[in-house]
Amino acid sequence: MIVGAGDAGEKIYREINRHVELGYRVVGFVDDDARKINSHLHGIRVLGKVDKLPEIIKKKNIDTVVVAIPSAGRKIIQRVYDLVSPLKIETLVMPGIYELIGKKISFDILRPFKMEDLLTRDPVFFDMQKVADYFAEKRILITGACGSIGSEISRQLAISGAEIILLDNNETGIFDLNNELSNLTQVHPVVGDIRYLGRLKKIVETYQPHIIFHAAAYKHVPLMEENHEEAFLTNVVGTLNCVEALNGEVEKLVVISTDKAVEPENMMGLSKKMAEILVSTAAKLPLNSKMVVVRFGNVLGSRGNVLEVWKNQLQKNQPLTITDPAMKRYFMTTQEAVTLVLEASLLGDNGGTYVLEMGELIPILDMAKEFCKIQGYELGKDVQYEITGIRSGEKIIEKL
Repeated sequence: MIVGAGDAGEKIYREINRHVELGYRVVGFVDDDARKINSHLHGIRVLGKVDKLPEIIKKKNIDTVVVAIPSAGRKIIQRVYDLVSPLKIETLVMPGIYELIGKKISFDILRPFKMEDLLTRDPVFFDMQKVADYFAEKRILITGACGSIGSEISRQLAISGAEIILLDNNETGIFDLNNELSNLTQVHPVVGDIRYLGRLKKIVETYQPHIIFHAAAYKHVPLMEENHEEAFLTNVVGTLNCVEALNGEVEKLVVISTDKAVEPENMMGLSKKMAEILVSTAAKLPLNSKMVVVRFGNVLGSRGNVLEVWKNQLQKNQPLTITDPAMKRYFMTTQEAVTLVLEASLLGDNGGTYVLEMGELIPILDMAKEFCKIQGYELGKDVQYEITGIRSGEKIIEKL
């Protein structure tokens, strides 16, 4: 059963029809467009609206549901998930608009539900063609290029055809990312540390970037409480070095920040707050370069995030650790975070701080319940959890 009788659904139908070896046969479509009900796509009928899915699945003995609406808001995805998950059948989802950048629609791109699909806020869309056109002729330096945000910035810029300078102190990560992107655009892999001003100045002088995306940072709150000297060396001194390395030819410096910088109660947040103040102050100086800060909340899919921790605990049959039942956080996907960064670099005023509208705060306990549900379990019944208590420097509720 294909959910969505539009262009994407039609392409998935043709893919399935063309590759009989996949072992799938399309029985019908469902779509909320009343004009499409009882119409046919390649002889296959649109059987009803999405709300009729459970009834149609049972009547037609459906084994697999494919959600083929890449532009769908998360409310639609959540609706399909709620309708189908009790039936315990295979459900595949077409990636969203962000994930489809540079890819063609085929059966291979379908995947199971992910936690990112179930965020309560609809994704924010920008004019990605406008962004791609802007970067196409630019040389871009990305610090922290091997991190979750830095690597995704690199991928999206590579698709636009920008010349990319990858900077990171992770030798293996630089090697792997260079191999991944070098067939898409011109890439310069550079191993280096932003904490060394002389080295950073040399890199800027050598490659003469038009734009610098400063994504290098230490971000783990409990670790930085115990290693705060390192947090300040990287997050503050490293940012200062990026500002001082501007040679008059760099058009813009875009600094990635965090919600932890708002009324900071931990060393990591304090270091990022200092970096923000540093950038906004430097922006007032008579320099040729513009500077902007982009701030966002927790990024699902980033390394060390709560979903990664829970997944590891689930694999080891360990109880899921939940800091506090009252804890709430803002969440966004990596693709959304990076799109915000790129948009801010295009439109941002000098000295501005840009924040994505993150929607509602999500209780961590609710996240854990949904996480287990996606895996086919029930929290508290099939999977146990333990309350670990708030750690040094953590807040119950973050602000943006």
